[in-house]
Amino acid sequence: MHQNIRPLHKSTIRRHAPAAYASPKAQAHLPRMTSNGSRAAVVAVVDDDIRVRESLDELLTFAGYRVRCYHSAEEFLSTRRFGEVACLLCDVMMPGMGGLDLLRALRTERSDLPVIFITAHGGEQITTSAMKMGAISVFAKPFNGPTLLKAVHEVIARHPT
Repeated sequence: MHQNIRPLHKSTIRRHAPAAYASPKAQAHLPRMTSNGSRAAVVAVVDDDIRVRESLDELLTFAGYRVRCYHSAEEFLSTRRFGEVACLLCDVMMPGMGGLDLLRALRTERSDLPVIFITAHGGEQITTSAMKMGAISVFAKPFNGPTLLKAVHEVIARHPT
């Protein structure tokens, strides 16, 4: 599990974005996509907490990604547009279908979509299960924004859509 360096602060800038992005100087150190003229990669965010969805939407959009947010695993699965998504950021524990069940469903559909989990209920058992099922990594909430962005960028570079 990735170690947290700087937590998600709820009051620093609009929509609860992480404190690391509050100043232009801090923003200069964020990983950003390179501009090669192609369309930005799509990152899907699945989390039942609207504050997390909004924060990740802002963070990923700032980094140059196109973001699609979903409030549940079922909503994401119903789109059937997995091929358009370069990386999935997903909560582990959600009402209804959880993140691990979503990953299982994706693998059943033969989707090799890279999945990064974010969870407030982290533990060695969840991390081990997620990694055995093919997750790229597991981040504990509150997570470090620049570290998460770096992981997303690396995943997309290794698994182009």
